[in-house]
Amino acid sequence: NKQTRALTRYLKRMTKKLAEIGVTFKAPTGEEYHPGRRDFKMIHAREEEGATAVTIGECDLPAVMLNGQLIQQAQGVVIKPPDAPPD
Repeated sequence: NKQTRALTRYLKRMTKKLAEIGVTFKAPTGEEYHPGRRDFKMIHAREEEGATAVTIGECDLPAVMLNGQLIQQAQGVVIKPPDAPPD
């Protein structure tokens, strides 16, 4: 709808302006997960048939970087193969 398109355009402009001053966002969905990862906080983990590795399945909150430095961790759900060891 018209409001959704207007909001999307506004958010794109805002993201571009933030990037100009060094603020960037990263949603690491699909990337490998390991407990020592500094840029991602696991909120929940679930087993999923067909999963072949422990990965970030859903990112509910993106990581925020300021001039390349992490200022906020991403948060979300980790997907594990059924036979993966517990964290």
